[in-house]
Amino acid sequence: MPGVDPDRVAVWGTSLAGGHVVDVAVRDGRVAAVISQNPAMDNVATAFRIVEYAGIGQILKLAGLGIVDMARSLLWLSPKMVPAGGAPGELAMMTSSDTLAGLNRLATPGWRNELCARISLSGPFHRPGLKAHRLPCPILIAICDKDSVAPTDAAEATARRAGQRATVKHYPFRHLCGRVVRAVGIGSGGFPEQNPGIKPDTVNG
Repeated sequence: MPGVDPDRVAVWGTSLAGGHVVDVAVRDGRVAAVISQNPAMDNVATAFRIVEYAGIGQILKLAGLGIVDMARSLLWLSPKMVPAGGAPGELAMMTSSDTLAGLNRLATPGWRNELCARISLSGPFHRPGLKAHRLPCPILIAICDKDSVAPTDAAEATARRAGQRATVKHYPFRHLCGRVVRAVGIGSGGFPEQNPGIKPDTVNG
């Protein structure tokens, strides 16, 4: 792409994508920096978190709908959709007590609260944090200490694997609060720095 220096490209993601950007950087090898916000770094840990607040039945139901969705795709039928978020007791990918309020706060016009159920089958294989030792670049990991969806232990373990390439910043927010986006800015050196208006603790990996 004209005007774009391929050696100065950074990748950024939040939640599931916050883990995916680690995988992207490792695969690409030329990414200059990674910003990972309240990330899902290990979906095995995330599955256990779902069991904690919704029960093992939630996992089994979502897996069943995932199988239905995969079968429909093989028959060239429309996908089986499930809500991305729901209230406690409902069937959705996320049903922690603060999920719906967070989604409503972040929703933009035209956004639909749904996704293909097959994602529930690929989830256990999504463990990008295990690849952090292979990162070719610095990574900023923004951890929401009140996260009820993505386990913070997995994010901290990712930072330890990344070693000196990792910078970890803690924020007193929930998974879907949307505030970390405003709390993190781009510093003059081209790497994310702490916004002076918010003073989280900082831990260097």
